[in-house]
Amino acid sequence: NEPELILMDEPTASLDPDIADKTLSLIENWRKEKNISILYTSHNMQEVSRICDDVLFLSNGTIIEHDTPQNLAKKVTKAELILTYEKDPKQALEYLQGRSILYEQRHPSQLIIQTQEQDIPRIIFDISKTGLWMNDITINKPTLEDFFLQISRDTNGTP
Repeated sequence: NEPELILMDEPTASLDPDIADKTLSLIENWRKEKNISILYTSHNMQEVSRICDDVLFLSNGTIIEHDTPQNLAKKVTKAELILTYEKDPKQALEYLQGRSILYEQRHPSQLIIQTQEQDIPRIIFDISKTGLWMNDITINKPTLEDFFLQISRDTNGTP
């Protein structure tokens, strides 16, 4: 058969990670080689980002969001900035406390900051001016899963 459309409902559910990855690779190859459209339903946003060009979110049978995975992820305004230091980041803590920036100190030498993605360069620059040496900087940008969680909370009315 040479179908133009394939319907897949949670095709990797209950598969071992290595078999799930092989299955996803097979699906990707079908799309490219045979120019097949795939209607793919899943709660696994990592898979959806990997497989789909276009994403619809439904609530009670109504489309509530429709766009590319990348554009939907960009609708989440908060990003996570993780700063790791050689020693106690006292100066960085003082900087953050003086600016009402949401942060958490999970380890004595690590700060996790929740902020607007566009504010990250300024925060890094300002903290670096305190003279405190950063060993590592990690930026976790919003993903499709973050967007899914955001609209799920908004739709269900939970914080």
